[in-house]
Amino acid sequence: MIIFLFLLQLVIIQLTYVSLLQRKRLFDDRFGKTYTFATTGVSGFILSMMLVFLFPEYSIMVIISIVIGGIIGAVFGGLYKMQTVLLGTWNGAVGALMGSMLGLVVLDPALCGLPGVAARDIVNNILLFSIFGTIVLYITMWLVRFSLRV
Repeated sequence: MIIFLFLLQLVIIQLTYVSLLQRKRLFDDRFGKTYTFATTGVSGFILSMMLVFLFPEYSIMVIISIVIGGIIGAVFGGLYKMQTVLLGTWNGAVGALMGSMLGLVVLDPALCGLPGVAARDIVNNILLFSIFGTIVLYITMWLVRFSLRV
């Protein structure tokens, strides 16, 4: 289920990128920064959380997630201008860092001093956060694509 949601998230991000790529001549400065900020932060956050859920035994996954978030930010930011590349890279990396931290806390609630009772529901929490993250990603990308019509 987690792998399916991860692949679904990748498809949603790719469809949004293709949609923005086809209409990139319509962007002004403000919209370019707005879509870069919205898409990179959310996608970096959700994808890094999912990567931590999929590969919890590898501590290097946090660094890989931050690099992937930065690359996603640079790709989305590259649709408009160089200043949006910088904004996208920064925002994607910060979103990925936050997503990695949330994923690690869901896997080990003792990191935040939560009681040991929370540790018994780890599988349920992973599934809940994965579904919620997919819904948030879909709504955000739908709003970005909807803003192209207005």
